[in-house]
Amino acid sequence: MPFDSLRDAIARYTATHTESPEGGYPTAIPSLLLARYTEVAQSHRTLYTSAGVCLIAQGAKQVVLGADVLRYRAGKFAVIGVDLPVSVDVTEASQEEPYLAVVLGIDPVIMREVIEAIGDDGAPPEPDGAGYFVGDVPPEAAECAARMVRLLDAPKAIPVLYPSMARELYYWLVTSTHGAPFRQLVSRNGYAERISRAIRVIREELRQPIPIERLAAVAGMSESSFHVHFKALTTMSPLQYQKHLRLLRARHLLVTSEANASEAAYQVGYASPSQFSREYSRMFGYPPSRESVAAHSPAEQAAARRAP
Repeated sequence: MPFDSLRDAIARYTATHTESPEGGYPTAIPSLLLARYTEVAQSHRTLYTSAGVCLIAQGAKQVVLGADVLRYRAGKFAVIGVDLPVSVDVTEASQEEPYLAVVLGIDPVIMREVIEAIGDDGAPPEPDGAGYFVGDVPPEAAECAARMVRLLDAPKAIPVLYPSMARELYYWLVTSTHGAPFRQLVSRNGYAERISRAIRVIREELRQPIPIERLAAVAGMSESSFHVHFKALTTMSPLQYQKHLRLLRARHLLVTSEANASEAAYQVGYASPSQFSREYSRMFGYPPSRESVAAHSPAEQAAARRAP
């Protein structure tokens, strides 16, 4: 069965090719990450970057985006179409049946080529929700993903065979019942791409206040339209989005460097350490003074370094 094949491929690889088969691990394929958890992992806040698809082979997971919650399990996939600050929970995992998943970054250029090749030359529909969705994994996509994982055992073959596998996977996803949302997310000059331009400015100038009119201009929208579409795709306003990114960056500094709370606050753009402490506590559930290199295990520090 395709899902059994994917599960077995991830389980074997993560058990034999990683220093510690727990968590998310990059692979020799830059856009491919494998995940394995042997126990539930709660409230891990991170930034999902770039368009990507997560296929679960075993276990279950939930992703919290603002007030929205995505729940999905084995046989389902989730797509994140824009950079989103999220809270991630692995909700089903054990030593006997670990959570196993494949996370694949989507190359929008190749995805567009696939869409054009299958004859979709119409305008993409108006976006009807946020920049993410959950669907059923087509069996053909699961088998293709399994072959991608097995390809990791033949590093010299990766540059030759991986591009065609990526095209095949994109094909099965685009021709599934969720083809329309995929087209929305990768459409040239579509809403997702235009909002992503503004998000890049926010990330690059994280410490600075950025006028909303400038972000709207970058996205090529009126201010009112920009507000509506930004919130539809990210579940938050541009100001809330920037605050989430600042706090995630501050935590990264606290966990992986010798920066104290005041230094981290300054580095991410807070003028008031007390305001930083309040907002940090509200987001993470404890004050920034609790965060330090010494307070975190090497595995937690490594995970934080891998985070954007």
